[in-house]
Amino acid sequence: MQSNRLKLRFKRDPARTDVRLVVEGSNDLVNWSAIATSTGGGAFTGNATIGETDTGGGVKQVEVSDTVDTTNTPRRFLRIRTILE
Repeated sequence: MQSNRLKLRFKRDPARTDVRLVVEGSNDLVNWSAIATSTGGGAFTGNATIGETDTGGGVKQVEVSDTVDTTNTPRRFLRIRTILE
């Protein structure tokens, strides 16, 4: 964790145009909000801070930093949802 924000790092294949990836955040594991989304193999967009780097072979390394500063938030969770389209 850097700058009091949770981060997720993972790889994605832009050639997978049949998948939507959604990074979500929650304070309670019940109510989730999308903070970044990639649809149809496209780059991530959203309110989060997002970085993508080529790793070779067309694969991208993605880093998503949460929108919530955890300094005054007692609990915070992130998850990635994969939706086949």
